[in-house]
Amino acid sequence: MLRNCCFAGLLALGLMACAPVTTERPGAAPGPALAIPAGAKQYRIVPEQSELRVLVYREGALASLGHNHVISSHALSGVVGLTETMAGSTLYLNLPVDSLEVDRPELRDAEGDDFPGHLDASAVDGTRANMLGEKLLNAARYPMIEIHSRSIGGNLPDLTVRAGITVRDQVALVDIPVRISVDDDRLVAEGAFDLSHSQLGLEPFSVMLGALAVRDVMHVKFHIVGRAEKADGPSLLRDSAVVE
Repeated sequence: MLRNCCFAGLLALGLMACAPVTTERPGAAPGPALAIPAGAKQYRIVPEQSELRVLVYREGALASLGHNHVISSHALSGVVGLTETMAGSTLYLNLPVDSLEVDRPELRDAEGDDFPGHLDASAVDGTRANMLGEKLLNAARYPMIEIHSRSIGGNLPDLTVRAGITVRDQVALVDIPVRISVDDDRLVAEGAFDLSHSQLGLEPFSVMLGALAVRDVMHVKFHIVGRAEKADGPSLLRDSAVVE
């Protein structure tokens, strides 16, 4: 009973749990506008065929009293612009924060031994509410996570995308390995990489001097499908301030 009341509840409050350690600057001036290069082949992301999955792990001496979590979304949107040379290509993705789901049973099953069992629905709902609340991701004020390429290197099929990931108006620069298959009608991009709370300017949840905590490093997996479309002019997006 003590275990359920104290530790499961605490971990529910701390899923993806983070208090921002960077200063909020909602009034900061936007960065330079970004656009798909002229002449690039454009592929519009198909949300229902694309998936983002984030694996969040517990740690600490009392880690066995908590759970690892699978965060997921099928709501990625955006566009990929491919040029003849990969260095000129671009990638813009948007993810609605309120599209994030917590611990879908089939995804816990798919992720194996680190994610045993199906969690109670009320606990999952409470965890998600706290994750989206103003003390954490603050979906009401910052409704979108943005991923914009700064540079793309390598040769098909294996590329490295240096991207700015914007969370709560703060941008972290991350190198993302991507494997791409592409033809005239369809693009598929897949990959996985580690991303830390600290890279995003966030502090992982921790109680009892770290005896029960969320691990700083998360594991991100993605499968993105794009459908070719005719370019109809530049797609303008803006950057925010970069977390140094």
